[in-house]
Amino acid sequence: MKESHIMVLDEEEDELANLLEKMGLNKNVSVVVTCLFSKDGLKSKDIQRIANISQPEVSIAIQKLNGRGWVDEKVANKKERGRPTMEYRLSKSIEDIVGELEKEWIEKKKEEKNNIRRIKELINKKR
Repeated sequence: MKESHIMVLDEEEDELANLLEKMGLNKNVSVVVTCLFSKDGLKSKDIQRIANISQPEVSIAIQKLNGRGWVDEKVANKKERGRPTMEYRLSKSIEDIVGELEKEWIEKKKEEKNNIRRIKELINKKR
C-alpha cells in the first residue's frame, strides 16, 4: 500500500482564510489564496483536497484571482489527450494582496462615511 500525505489547512491558515473573507474576499477565494500562500505551486486537485471545495469552485476562485492579477498558472505536464494539468501560484506576495484589500476597505469606509454625512444633510434640510 502506498503512503499518502493529505495536506489540510492548520488552525492559523484557517484563521487567515476567515480573516481574508471578512476583508471582502469570497469564501472560496480566501481559502484558495491561503492554500497558495501556504504551499507554492499547487494543482487544482491539490487545492480541492486542501480547501475541501469542488473542482468548479476552485476554477471559479482561480478565475477571480486571475481577474485581480493575483495568480500565475503554468502547464504542469502536457498530456497527449485531454486538458493539460495546470499548476497555480500567487503572482503577488501575501503582503501586497493584503495591502490591496486594505486600500479597498479604506475606500469603502470613506464612501460609507460620505453616505452617512449626506443622509444627515438631507435630514437637516427637511427640518
